[in-house]
Amino acid sequence: RSGGGALERSGPRIEVWRLRGYSGSAMATQTVLGTFAQAYARGAIDRWQQEKSRDRVHELSQVALDLDPRCAEAYYVRAIERHMAGDLDGAIAEYEKQLELAENPAALMNTSLIYMNRGDVENERSALESAVLAAPWLEEPRRRLRLFERRQSVP
Repeated sequence: RSGGGALERSGPRIEVWRLRGYSGSAMATQTVLGTFAQAYARGAIDRWQQEKSRDRVHELSQVALDLDPRCAEAYYVRAIERHMAGDLDGAIAEYEKQLELAENPAALMNTSLIYMNRGDVENERSALESAVLAAPWLEEPRRRLRLFERRQSVP
């Protein structure tokens, strides 16, 4: 329906649909789209935690990326979903896209696990060292780097 303050469209994308016609500055529009994208990415994370539904996670993260292709959170949730499903090459690709957009020690730690399981010592070391540099105040990356170094020193 239209007129009288009624919405012309219904559904979860109504606010985004209305925003696309917004005549404000491009920067303001992109900021708002980015905010919506982050909300969809966080919704995807919630869905993954509640249902482990790959289809729903992919759908919500794709909406986030359609709104803002630079939404790091969307790539991160897709990486986790692929990692948990055993698609390790896909997970690494998604983690790398996420890391191009924003530092994330958790993404680096997760990639280090994939590399460890593959026996890729150099990439494992690089991911762990990068995690320590990205978040020197966190103990877990430092602890995992120490464990890595101990494993490498054992003949």
